[in-house]
Amino acid sequence: MFREGNVMGKYKGWILLIIAIIFEVIATTNVKLADGFTNTWPTVFVFLGLLGAIYFLSKSFIYIPLAVAYAVWVGVGTSGVALIGLFAFDETFGLSRIIGLVLVIIGVSAITLFLNEKDESGSKSLGKEF
Repeated sequence: MFREGNVMGKYKGWILLIIAIIFEVIATTNVKLADGFTNTWPTVFVFLGLLGAIYFLSKSFIYIPLAVAYAVWVGVGTSGVALIGLFAFDETFGLSRIIGLVLVIIGVSAITLFLNEKDESGSKSLGKEF
């Protein structure tokens, strides 16, 4: 799963992914504040956030398989933005939204927890290494 000979690669990849998620949440939150890209500073934060998100996400792919890193990025980013919407923008949370977010978190957890699980043929289901 991780590059051979790089003991810290596992942690470095996850740190890079967390940074990418933070940038993505900043960018997405500022899309709302940019008001159709008419507010200057939120617009700047959107573009800088997206650049940072893609940069750090691409760097995390060196250490974490593509499917796993992307699923975690989307799932955690979605949950983060939903929570910001709830607390910062007073958006409502109905039962269906809560169930949906719980399912996203369960799905992301399953992908990361069973990363090394082998399929029926005995080979690793997510590939050996990147």
